[in-house]
Amino acid sequence: MKVEKRKIALVAVVIMSMVMTAFSSVCVLETGGNKVYAATGGKLEIVYKLKKLVVGMSEYPQVKKGSETLSGGDMTWKSSNKKVAAVNSYGMVTAKKAGTVTITAVNKKNKKQKATCKLVVTNNISGTYKKTKWKLSKGGVLEVKGTGNMYAKEKMPPWYKYKGFVKSAKIEVKGATNLSRLFLDCYYLKIVNLSKLDTSKLMDMFQIFYGCWSLRNLNVSGFNTSKVQRMGLMFENCRILEKLDLSNFDISNCKDHVNMFSGCKSLITIYTPKWSAEQIPELPEGTWTDSSGQNYTTLPVNATESIVLVKTVKS
Repeated sequence: MKVEKRKIALVAVVIMSMVMTAFSSVCVLETGGNKVYAATGGKLEIVYKLKKLVVGMSEYPQVKKGSETLSGGDMTWKSSNKKVAAVNSYGMVTAKKAGTVTITAVNKKNKKQKATCKLVVTNNISGTYKKTKWKLSKGGVLEVKGTGNMYAKEKMPPWYKYKGFVKSAKIEVKGATNLSRLFLDCYYLKIVNLSKLDTSKLMDMFQIFYGCWSLRNLNVSGFNTSKVQRMGLMFENCRILEKLDLSNFDISNCKDHVNMFSGCKSLITIYTPKWSAEQIPELPEGTWTDSSGQNYTTLPVNATESIVLVKTVKS
């Protein structure tokens, strides 16, 4: 009797092994750090970080075979509907129009290994946080409306995962105290409309525009900064930003302004803020002078009024 049980158990193990081997692919979708498996027990995995794509958005996959990471070029890729989403020879998907599409990857070295993955393409993605609503539409247009903070303190904005797609933004929010990381690493952001952003209660402006490489013009002249305590890294790596009007800024309560202008290589004109803090932000590298010819390496100390600083550009 015991021998028969051992045989049955052995047969079960063999069958299970055959079943697991039969599943040679797995598609993984990552949303908010959580992995959702479309099939289990697979040897080949393709990972797209975003479950939903907005029309115009592109996304590269991560390809794995066990513990080994493969190049997308090691696969042959196919889209079930090129009108919804096209896929190139490296697995990069480009969303074309709203719908559902299946992406198939086949290992060039072993055509028995393949993975299929369903992706959703939509015209916009939206969400809410307390009394605020945000929407990201095709063309990379970000809109936020409401009252209060748009996301929790020390957390990333909900649109951060789409940062490479945001090209323009319009913020119409009242009573926010926190704007930290608002446009962090939105490197294709070119147009920002903050004319209807109420900053009267604002306390945190840390890294607002950090990494906005494509931002050439920015109007923050209407900001009320009298309560702001953090401005560190605020404009860091805004590489092509040419002018900043900070003349209405009251930064007397600011305690953190480290590297405020770091990496602003193209900045040539600054309308300085009122400043009476003990520590003064350094200006971007270069020779900065006022209208009288006086040189500056930091913002003016104990300033009671705004002055215009211009950087001398070497010809």
